[in-house]
Amino acid sequence: MNFLGVGPTELLIVLIVALVIFGPEKLPEIARKLGESTHDFKKQFDGMSEEMNRHLETVKQLSDAQMLTPYEAEMPSVPPAPADASTPAKDLAPEVSPSSGDSSQA
Repeated sequence: MNFLGVGPTELLIVLIVALVIFGPEKLPEIARKLGESTHDFKKQFDGMSEEMNRHLETVKQLSDAQMLTPYEAEMPSVPPAPADASTPAKDLAPEVSPSSGDSSQA
């Protein structure tokens, strides 16, 4: 169980030395301040990380927008056709019967 190369024996020695140096009265106060400092550092790091992610997302969106040609950028977006819309265009044209022809010549 090594944490950053520090095993349980080394950690125990460090805690005993800290207890001897600072005394039992000051040790809880020091631990509290160390915990607050760690919390503040983590909060600052998370904020900076979130800001960096927002910035990278903005850069990615701008990069994607610049990759479009001017023609593509001006085109309105057209939604894709439904999967069952396989009817050819000729089926949509009005039917003209051969017998109707030009009735004005008759």
